[in-house]
Amino acid sequence: MTRILNIALILFAVLTAVAIQGCRTADDPVGPDPGPGDNETVTTVRLTLTNSANPADIRVATWQDVNVDGTPDSATTLTLQQGQTYTGTIKLLDKTRTPEVDQTAEVEEESDAHQFFYDVTGAAQPRITFTKTDADGNAPPLPVGIAYSVTVTAGAAETGSLRVRLCHYDGVPKTAAPITDTDIDITLPVSIAP
Repeated sequence: MTRILNIALILFAVLTAVAIQGCRTADDPVGPDPGPGDNETVTTVRLTLTNSANPADIRVATWQDVNVDGTPDSATTLTLQQGQTYTGTIKLLDKTRTPEVDQTAEVEEESDAHQFFYDVTGAAQPRITFTKTDADGNAPPLPVGIAYSVTVTAGAAETGSLRVRLCHYDGVPKTAAPITDTDIDITLPVSIAP
């Protein structure tokens, strides 16, 4: 009798699992919901800068890793004019989904736990300054970096690299300093045109 009861319980458990799995629709997520604060897929990072003195002068640089293998498929050069100031924004996209998903909105929603850092290296480093112009809801407010201004001093043509990091302050207090927990960490070529 005990053996029949054990077999019946096992059969019931298997049929219940099959029934639950069978109720899933194609729209249901597979696996756990990543929830707020977890890293999302970012395949494309786009920086758009508008010349403050000439709004028709728009500069765009894009970094893409559509295969999500850690190696960029493309990284266009951010070319800036010497002696100019730009206003800029950054956009994060997930092109593995159809339609593509704008991940920038999630960073805005969770701005209290995120901050972009823009670091120029190479010969262009002393001539290009990024200043974050948006802030989160912390007290006191801290920069986020989705919106920023860029100042390029006058001088000769130079080249370098721009490292863009999105630091994620999950479980640690957000400060003005970068941390090692990043949602993105990419490098783009940068140049100053005379």
